[in-house]
Amino acid sequence: MLIRVLFKDPDGVYEAKKDTLGFDKKTGSTSSGIEMTLSKYISYDEYIEIEFDTENKTARVVPCR
Repeated sequence: MLIRVLFKDPDGVYEAKKDTLGFDKKTGSTSSGIEMTLSKYISYDEYIEIEFDTENKTARVVPCR
């Protein structure tokens, strides 16, 4: 059985991105390549959808539509 769960957490996603991506002192910017990759899975900096497969006992992040 597949179960999809949509999470909304504006502060959690923002804080995690800020802490993870940080600020690159050498280039003076954030890691835009990582930011672009995350935007495939996180909508509006607050929504993420996870799909659980109970038969295979796996979970995956669903790309944005």
